[in-house]
Amino acid sequence: IDDLQWSDTATLDLIRSISLDTEIPSLLIVGSYREEEVSDSHLLALHIRELGEQRSDAITTISVKNLSPSIVTSLVAEVLRMEDNEKGVASLAASVYKKTEGNAFFVLMFLRHLYDEELIQYNFGAMAWLWDDSAVSSTMVMQNVATIMVNRLKQFPEGPQNILKVASCLGASFSTSVVAM
Repeated sequence: IDDLQWSDTATLDLIRSISLDTEIPSLLIVGSYREEEVSDSHLLALHIRELGEQRSDAITTISVKNLSPSIVTSLVAEVLRMEDNEKGVASLAASVYKKTEGNAFFVLMFLRHLYDEELIQYNFGAMAWLWDDSAVSSTMVMQNVATIMVNRLKQFPEGPQNILKVASCLGASFSTSVVAM
């Protein structure tokens, strides 16, 4: 369950109730939330503490931190299929790390943005990836998932954008006939 920091009381009560139900012998609930958005007095933090007090084996916390510069270098090398030449991507990886601060989601989105903007290109003649370090360094990174997604959606033609606008008002599932209206 993603973004638990936005959960309401009823949702958190349901999760706690299911977690404490001894009639369910084997259950694994994986939840994620943004630590920086959950203070000690946050509703989620209170529920986590209560659940831990009621059943100490019910909670395992794994804190996910930003990637280190060396891991970003490895990730960039792997994305570009240059695992055997990490030194070859060092300048690109350093710029990516500087722009994203090692946030894994932003690393991948920034690489995608660089590719979409043709700032990273594959040269079939040389059979190698090419980029201009100064162009990459001067590229802005958006530190907001919503902004990234909105900008990607703006690249869609007007028709699909309108369909998505209607669909977004209908909920998680809907029939195509409703959207066609």
